[in-house]
Amino acid sequence: MKQLQDYLHYYFKQTVLHVPTNLEYRLVGIETSATGFLVTLHNSFFMQRKEGVLFSEIKPILRTIESMNEVEAFDFALLCMNSKYHLDAESQVTEDEMSNIELVKNDDGNLLDADVSVYIGVSVRCFEGGIIIRKDGSISVQADGEEHDQRIDDIAEKITWLLSNGFDLFGLIEQGLAVDAAKIDEA
Repeated sequence: MKQLQDYLHYYFKQTVLHVPTNLEYRLVGIETSATGFLVTLHNSFFMQRKEGVLFSEIKPILRTIESMNEVEAFDFALLCMNSKYHLDAESQVTEDEMSNIELVKNDDGNLLDADVSVYIGVSVRCFEGGIIIRKDGSISVQADGEEHDQRIDDIAEKITWLLSNGFDLFGLIEQGLAVDAAKIDEA
């Protein structure tokens, strides 16, 4: 069974829900003590800081990968294309070249495999293919009809981008350890 303390450090400075008060805070500190794992929270609206909060009292507010919008898909595809070719500053793929992308979200297995969250179709320079983000958080590139796993030196930057944008790569929402941001926005 997953435990929040194994994943929370990936979402440092993200918004969390303080369950007892139902208020949102930014996660600004994580520490261990004799009583267990503790966090420090900050709410800039109320100018309030909470220290020594137990992990059991908070839930990160995260987004499903399927909630990625077209602007984010564009930014992520641009990041992927520039790292795929290890391009230097002068030869980076530009935003103008990336005008032709297609965002396809999970559709329960009709167009995409059931384990695919998002497919971003890309046509730029000599590349024709797509970027696949699976429900388990893995990322691969499809080119010439073949799927290729991302190399380790390429993946860290992409994972960091997804985490910093609040995407749940670990199934924490499904496990009840995090709150779906879309459900908070609906309330």
